[in-house]
Amino acid sequence: MNELSRNSHSELGDDAPNGTRANPYAASNLHPSRSDRLIDPYENIHDYAEIDPAYADIELREFEEQEIPSMRTVKSGLSYYYSGLYLMTFCFFVGSFARRIIGAQLASLIMYGTTLGAFVVLIGELKCLAIPRRAGGFQQVLISVFFYSGCVALHLLKNAMQVRGNIAPAFFVQIGLLQLIAGFFANFFFLSFIVSLTHYLRHGRLHQKALKTRRDIWTMIGFVVVVFFTFVLLVNPRAGNAQPIAFIVLGMGTVAFLIMLYSWLHRFTRLVKDTCDAIEVE
Repeated sequence: MNELSRNSHSELGDDAPNGTRANPYAASNLHPSRSDRLIDPYENIHDYAEIDPAYADIELREFEEQEIPSMRTVKSGLSYYYSGLYLMTFCFFVGSFARRIIGAQLASLIMYGTTLGAFVVLIGELKCLAIPRRAGGFQQVLISVFFYSGCVALHLLKNAMQVRGNIAPAFFVQIGLLQLIAGFFANFFFLSFIVSLTHYLRHGRLHQKALKTRRDIWTMIGFVVVVFFTFVLLVNPRAGNAQPIAFIVLGMGTVAFLIMLYSWLHRFTRLVKDTCDAIEVE
């Protein structure tokens, strides 16, 4: 019995919490031939592995010399992304909540600010393509660049037609819907890139935050679907109009969604900023 206990204790490692697996980053578990760096048990599955929160405070990865220029570019890209996303978020919510009280000149300024923020974000994503191949995440950020480029193109088209004033309401809604779908895929794949990057950095806290932020996208989509189908069910199919309660549900659902979206964008922006700060390069 004592021998079994000693064997179990040896397998878990001296630093392992009770009842958990061995800490793969403990000093006692370093490979003899690779003692200059920590072992990464998830070397080839960056997009799917989750770091155990029990080891969230492990030592961050030290970059190899040839990776430093690439990681410096990625750090710069995340800084661009953070700045552009912050500007776009500010312009979006000012335009959404103060549309009726702001003048035409301020409205144009907000539109130009949103466009500038979109281009800054796109530059940031392009710079993130410099991610080292062994870090993973290159395909995710490349797909994100593809969708985000389409989102920016649709944004420019919508603004150009708004300025000319010859856009049909139905076409305007269609462009907005396509822009929303493209933005969703761009954000989802960029968050997948952040998941892979934080795993590569061995930053457990940011890795868990990135996974939660990505999951919350589906929560918001589920909320929108529930509100939409509730509104449809409350519509009188014979009269072709909606009951007053339907508009109340739609209005309250819209306000609740905007609050959820603001909270999500705030956490997403902060996640990008913290990930940028976690990359320590000279």
